[in-house]
Amino acid sequence: MRSLCSAYLARRTQQDTERAKVIGNALLYAQQHDPMQDGRFRQAYFRGVADSNGVYVTPGLSFFQGSAVGDVAWPGIALAQLYARTGIKEYLDGAVAAAYFH
Repeated sequence: MRSLCSAYLARRTQQDTERAKVIGNALLYAQQHDPMQDGRFRQAYFRGVADSNGVYVTPGLSFFQGSAVGDVAWPGIALAQLYARTGIKEYLDGAVAAAYFH
């Protein structure tokens, strides 16, 4: 997703910036609804039926539950790039939360 987000931002059109924001919003949603609430991103997510909290994005199979450096860094970079382009503070907040994940 980070590569796609970066590609949209590189084209510098309003339409592509809006597309990149859709990706950024999905990243923020996954980050903000992670059960650990510590800024991480998981190795994989599956969409499905909403849980009792209305969450549609759920972590993947048991072997995709981890959060390695790249799993957190790449989405964080995408969010930082989105903040730089849009000035929307939520993207900066998500990037900072990812940076502080340990």
